Amino acid sequence: MARIENKLTNGDFKGASLEWQALPEEAKTAGADFKTKLDQRIRVEGLIDGAVAGAMTNQG
Repeated sequence: MARIENKLTNGDFKGASLEWQALPEEAKTAGADFKTKLDQRIRVEGLIDGAVAGAMTNQG
């Protein structure tokens, strides 16, 4: 859990997701809502990154 918290603090959402995968099944079950929200955040970050990259490409 400390590694997940550290990754989240540093904005490494994908890294936090990978650390979550290493948790015991019992912990994953208990944290299912957290994982859903983390996955949603990762998707949003990806969309934002794509939009920014597209805007930068179209400026030239």
